[in-house]
Amino acid sequence: DGRPRWSRRFEGRIHSTAYATDDRVYFGCSDGGVYALEAATGVDAWHYQTGEGVTASPALMDGLVLVGSEDYVFYALDAKSGAVRWKFPTGLGLASSPAVTGGKVYFGGKDGHVYALTVADGREVWKSPSIRQITAAPVAGASLLCVQAYGTTQAYDLNTGARLWSASLGGSLGSTPIITDDSVYLATYPGVIYALR
Repeated sequence: DGRPRWSRRFEGRIHSTAYATDDRVYFGCSDGGVYALEAATGVDAWHYQTGEGVTASPALMDGLVLVGSEDYVFYALDAKSGAVRWKFPTGLGLASSPAVTGGKVYFGGKDGHVYALTVADGREVWKSPSIRQITAAPVAGASLLCVQAYGTTQAYDLNTGARLWSASLGGSLGSTPIITDDSVYLATYPGVIYALR
């Protein structure tokens, strides 16, 4: 009927999209916290405090909450307890939400690098050469990863990190790419939709 079941107010702003399971809701906050709330009541299941704001949205895989912070660190937290399973330091803050597939997590950093790590232990699989600052979430297809950086779309091989192509479209990108078997579709703020091969 649209009536609230519960509500919570936090000290910081919430920019990230929450990730919800049957029993938990996970999200980051500008106060530096990563929160897990009980879905039925809104009560804290756990809270982990990072060093700076968390504006990226979390992803979940294999029982881990995967999220980056503006404190330059990417975290893997136990989804049940909030305990740190591993941490991966980067060169600048992280506002890019991760993509997860095939046992790996992919994200971009404000240092301009795209990172691919193993979900199990945070081992670096590959790291791209630095491009422009990355704040948008990467999108994973069957064999490639698309990353946007200030009007440019980069495509990387999922497994090796080799750059497959780069497209400069002459405008800020206003949407997340959609990847199909034979095309990448995306839109720009000037009002143009592209289909890339």
